[in-house]
Amino acid sequence: SALQGLEEEAGGDLELVKEYVSRETSVDDIKAAFSKVNPAAVVLMNNPTVVKYRQYQESMGADASFPPAIMMMASFLSQTSEGVKNATGISYEINGVTCFTNLRQLIDQPVKRVGVLYHPRFEKFIGEQRKLAALEEIDLIPVRVKQKKLTKSVKKGLSRLLKEEEVDALWVLNDNALLSKDVIVKSWLPALKRVEKPVVVSVSSLVSTK
Repeated sequence: SALQGLEEEAGGDLELVKEYVSRETSVDDIKAAFSKVNPAAVVLMNNPTVVKYRQYQESMGADASFPPAIMMMASFLSQTSEGVKNATGISYEINGVTCFTNLRQLIDQPVKRVGVLYHPRFEKFIGEQRKLAALEEIDLIPVRVKQKKLTKSVKKGLSRLLKEEEVDALWVLNDNALLSKDVIVKSWLPALKRVEKPVVVSVSSLVSTK
């Protein structure tokens, strides 16, 4: 839908050349595409595409120049875009505080302490979110998880937030590592089965019965 929107808005003024990027796409594939098209600008959609493009830039050497790039549909843009040259982007995430204040208007119970699990690489992002939440007198309580034994770490983190920290709500980040099928089935669902605290998620698939 994002690509369709781009085509409808810009297709009349710009020649858009689409290149599909998959897990199997190599740096050489990207080099070949750029040699063929020589674009005036580049749109990078989603995290894997941004990562592949950064690898392509690194392969071209320190003195290489690149056309302006716009990153979109990428989660945690400030972290994902580190090292990408001559690029800007559109942030995909809605700030947590927007979700929390909306939740506060919907339910008849306090929303003053919100718990969140996160990976260490998102330390800066969480710090920014805590400052924004504080403006609405909401305390964001972060618990960092460990990559090793992740399912156990998520369970333990949820228990700490719900029992020790006594949070009023939970915020689930749109982090693929935290939301793998294995972690959802073994950690999130069992830990939240009998919890009556509201849970805020960022993508509709997480509230699907599937």
